[in-house]
Amino acid sequence: MVDDDTESRPDADLSTTRGGGSMNPRRKKLLAKLFLVFVMPAMFFMAVEGVLRILPLDFETEPAVKIEGSTASFTEETINNERYYVASNESFRPPKIKIPRDKQQGAFRIVSIGGSASNGLPHAVGNSYLDYLQDLFVQNLPDQNVEVYNFGGSGFASYRLRTFIGQIEQLQPDLVIIYSGNNEFVEARRYATRSGMTWRIRQFIVKTRIGQLLSRSILQTKQIVLNNTVEIAVYDDTIQKKASNLRAEPGQTEIVLSEYEDNIRAIIDEALGWQVPVLLFTIPANLRDWRPHVSFSKSEGPERVKWLQDFTRGRGCFFDGEYKEAEVAFRKVISVEPLHAESCYFLGRALEMQGQKESSFDMYLQAKELDYGPFRALNVINETLRKIAGEKEQVYLVDLEREFISCAEGVAPGFDLFVDYCHPTYRGNRIIANKSFERIVADNLLGISGLTSDESAIQYYDLRETEPDSVGQYTWNKLFAWYVVLHQHEAIIALSNKLQTVEEGMIAQGTRNHIARWAAVLAEYEEFKNGKYPVKPWVDQAELKKFSVHLDFKRLYHEMIRKSQRENGLPDHKLPWLRDEVY
Repeated sequence: MVDDDTESRPDADLSTTRGGGSMNPRRKKLLAKLFLVFVMPAMFFMAVEGVLRILPLDFETEPAVKIEGSTASFTEETINNERYYVASNESFRPPKIKIPRDKQQGAFRIVSIGGSASNGLPHAVGNSYLDYLQDLFVQNLPDQNVEVYNFGGSGFASYRLRTFIGQIEQLQPDLVIIYSGNNEFVEARRYATRSGMTWRIRQFIVKTRIGQLLSRSILQTKQIVLNNTVEIAVYDDTIQKKASNLRAEPGQTEIVLSEYEDNIRAIIDEALGWQVPVLLFTIPANLRDWRPHVSFSKSEGPERVKWLQDFTRGRGCFFDGEYKEAEVAFRKVISVEPLHAESCYFLGRALEMQGQKESSFDMYLQAKELDYGPFRALNVINETLRKIAGEKEQVYLVDLEREFISCAEGVAPGFDLFVDYCHPTYRGNRIIANKSFERIVADNLLGISGLTSDESAIQYYDLRETEPDSVGQYTWNKLFAWYVVLHQHEAIIALSNKLQTVEEGMIAQGTRNHIARWAAVLAEYEEFKNGKYPVKPWVDQAELKKFSVHLDFKRLYHEMIRKSQRENGLPDHKLPWLRDEVY
C-alpha cells in the first residue's frame, strides 16, 4: 500500500504552480540563487560593456603580443615664429621631420609610411622614390603645390606603423602610401599558440571591451616596448646565421602573417576614416642575386653527410659552368631536403643558365618563401595586399612586385634593380615613382581639378639613362660589410661584376677597385668551399685587418680570428673568410 502523504505531496506542489499560486519556497530560493550567480553578473557585464563601447576610449590591442609605446613621436613646436608638427625617430631621414601645422590653401599632402626601402636607404638623402615622385609633380604640374613626407624607417614592421598612424591625421594628408612587408620577421618576439579551447576562450574574451582591458595586464604573453631601435633577430654577435623562431615554427609564422594582415587593415581603415584614399604597394625583392639567409635541414648522421656531399658537388658544378650536372645534383638534394631554401635557389640559377626561364623563376620564388631568416617579404604577404586592395574602395594597388619582374634584365629582379635584398637601386626607385605617379594621375587620387588624362602628355623618368652613383663610396663599403655579415659571398661577386660595367665617372675608381678586391677574395673562398682545393692559403691577417678597419668593422675581424682559432686550428697567417655553414 502506498503512503497517502508521500503520494499527495508532489501533486500539492504542482497545484500551487499550475493554478497560479505561490511557488514552492525551495524552488524559489534556488531560482533566486541562479539569478544572482548568472543573470545579475551577465546584466552587469552587458551594462559595463555598453558604457565602455560608448565612451571615446582607445581599446586597440594586439591579441597575441602586447605592444606598448610608439615608434615615432609627433610634437607641435614653434620654429622661427611658425608652428610646426615635428615627427621624430632616428630612422627617419632626417630624424626630425618638420611639417607646417597650417596647410597652405590649395596645397596637397602625400604621406608615405613603411620600412627602409620606403625611406630611400642606402642612397643619399634626396634619392628616395618619394623625392622622385615630387619631381614628377613639379615637371608635370608646376602650378600645383604638392608636398610629400616620408615616414619610413629602418626595420619598421607593420605593427610599428600602426602605433603612429593615428597621429598622421593632424597633418591633413590627401593621400597615404603604404610600402611595408619586409620587416615582419625581423624583431624577436613570441606569440601565444592559436589552438585549443584556451585560445578560443581567449579570442572570445579579447573581442569585448572588458576583455581588452583585462588583456593589458592578464591575458598577454609577452610585452614589447617600442623605441627608436629595431633589434634584428636573425643574426647574433658571432655572425652566425640564425633562424627566426617566427619563421621556423609554423604556428608562429601563421600568427605573424595574420597579425600583418590585421595591422595593414587597421592602418587602411584609419586613413579611410579621414576620407583619405590609400595607395598600397606590393613588395618587390631581389630574387636572382640574393640567396636565402638561413636554410632548413632536418637530416642527421650518415644521411646528412651524404646530402652535404651532394650539395657541395652541386655548387661546384654550378661555379664550374656545368649547369646540367648542377641541376641533377640539386634536384637530388631537394628530394631529400625539400625545404632547404639554398638548394632551391641554386637549382633556379642552374635552370636559368640553361634557358629554362619559367622553372627558374618558380625556384627563386620558392627559395625566398623557404628562407628561415627572411629579410624579404614572403609571397603570401603580396597576395594579402592584393586581396585587401580588391576588397576595399578607395584603396588603390600599385603592384611593384610584378612591375619589377617585368622590368628585370634577367628572368627575375637582381642587382639590376636592387642594391641588396630589398632596397631598390636608383633606377628601381624611379620605377616606383613612375608607377605611383601614373596611378595617382589615372585615378586623380588628389582631386586636382583640370588634371589631364592624356597619357602621352605626361613626362616620366627615362629608365634607360645611365645611373649615377646615388649611394657613395662610404655607403658602398658599409653595404659590403653588411653582405659579409649575412654570408652573401656570391652577392658581393655578382654586384662587383654589375658595378664594373657602370659607366666611368658614375662610381669612384677607388670604390671600383675596393669592390673588385672584395670580390677576388670571396671568389677564392667560393673555390675553396666547393672543394676545388683541399688546402687553400688565405688572405693574411694584416691584409684582412686592412679590409675590416677600412669598413669600420673591427669587431667582425676579431670575431673571425677567434672563430678560426677555436674551430679550425689554422695557423695565424691563414684564415678562412667567415666559414659558411650549411644549415
